[in-house]
Amino acid sequence: MEEVQRARWKRLREVDIKEELKHMLGEQAKFRGLQKPALEAIMRNESPILVVMGTGAGKSLLFQLPAHSQKSGTTVVIVPLKSLEKSLHERCQKAGISCIRWDAQKSDHMAQIVLVQPESAVGTRFA
Repeated sequence: MEEVQRARWKRLREVDIKEELKHMLGEQAKFRGLQKPALEAIMRNESPILVVMGTGAGKSLLFQLPAHSQKSGTTVVIVPLKSLEKSLHERCQKAGISCIRWDAQKSDHMAQIVLVQPESAVGTRFA
């Protein structure tokens, strides 16, 4: 598993994030605010990374772009609100990113992005 993770991080470092953004959102797409430096740090696997951005500032791009650029691996996103979870799910689907909303009752949870509520993320079924 470590080898698979290393290979994924190596591929992420090679992604041209500007081109990936255009591929995802169209030729007119541009980074806003802290998106570009945050994505550069994410793609280099720096840790920890703390990015504080306001509502509507484009935080979701910080996990969508890396997921969009890779067809393997899974990104887990903790989402505090059901309404936000639904919105993120729809936006991922629109961007062509396989995305599921975690449901402990279902057995199939394979996707590029898994959206999960905080209370479910700490449960044994999620682990």
